[in-house]
Amino acid sequence: MATWQFDLHYLPQRSVLRAFEGIPVKITTDQFNATRWWASLEPLPDWLNSAFAKILPAADSWSADIKTWGFSDGDRIDIVFENGHPQDVFVRIDVRKVSYAFVIELVRIAKENDWLFLSEGGEVLRPAFREVMFAIKRSDAFRFVENPEEFLQELERERKG
Repeated sequence: MATWQFDLHYLPQRSVLRAFEGIPVKITTDQFNATRWWASLEPLPDWLNSAFAKILPAADSWSADIKTWGFSDGDRIDIVFENGHPQDVFVRIDVRKVSYAFVIELVRIAKENDWLFLSEGGEVLRPAFREVMFAIKRSDAFRFVENPEEFLQELERERKG
């Protein structure tokens, strides 16, 4: 991941409701890793490939278990498989120049399929342009893009403790 990329995971809302009996504000890394979010959509529907291909070009992946659209250092979508079963649908947004059209399409796909987003900070986001943009503006990627020198100095101060 490039420092200027903001990460999101798509999550089927029904899987979230099944795991938490409601929509939580946050999901921890352990909770995320312990749940098979995409088990209810096996196999993934064919339309998903074409939906992603309409917004980003198909790309070569470094792994046979990952299907990729977009660019390694820019906007990107990955579907991660394990033993042929979907494990994660993952998005990276290039914060250097946020493509509003890309974000709008991500939100549209989520709304149409009753999916949520999980931010890199573990926040559960409803599929709304405004929520995604607010999450981006609170992110480390955004802080880095806004002022790289200050961001790196802050990381150094945190490291020294």
